[in-house]
Amino acid sequence: MFLVIDGNRFAVEYDQVQNIVHDYVAAKKLLISGYRVDGMIYRYDILDRMKSAEEIEILTQTVAEYLSDVLRELNSYDTSVDKILLGVIKKLYVNPEDSDIANVGQVLEFNTRIVDLYRQVHALLEIAPTEPNKTVMIDTLVSTDLMDSIQNRDFVNVADIISFELFPLIRELMDELQEKIQHVILPAAE
Repeated sequence: MFLVIDGNRFAVEYDQVQNIVHDYVAAKKLLISGYRVDGMIYRYDILDRMKSAEEIEILTQTVAEYLSDVLRELNSYDTSVDKILLGVIKKLYVNPEDSDIANVGQVLEFNTRIVDLYRQVHALLEIAPTEPNKTVMIDTLVSTDLMDSIQNRDFVNVADIISFELFPLIRELMDELQEKIQHVILPAAE
């Protein structure tokens, strides 16, 4: 089996892969962004597929590259998120009895992605979350108030929670995250 990391190719045994990868990325201060196993790209740990592979390439990024990608992703949301959320909220207010849980699912998926990015960046940069911890507030809001309203099929209240509580918190999280990333990236680029 061959292992490729950062353009370097090694002939290895399967049981050596994890240690070699760990040591290499730690020494070079790289992040694993994915895996190419016999030509197929995967984004998550896929140890079972690796056992029979002929070639495993570990796709890496520097911290600055990862943060730049996160910033690009956040910037792309700036133009689309308002439109999507407003569309979902409008559907919930206009025809609450005909509202489909899939509409709210879009909001929850977006919410989950932003909270995950926030936590990943804070862990990576070893930054303590600001107080009050907005991710905890969002998790609590979604797991209690929003879910209760969904279960009760009270879609007007769902729209209210998204409009007046959830969306403002998500927007604050996005703004804070963008500011922290720019603070880290911009001095490094100079």
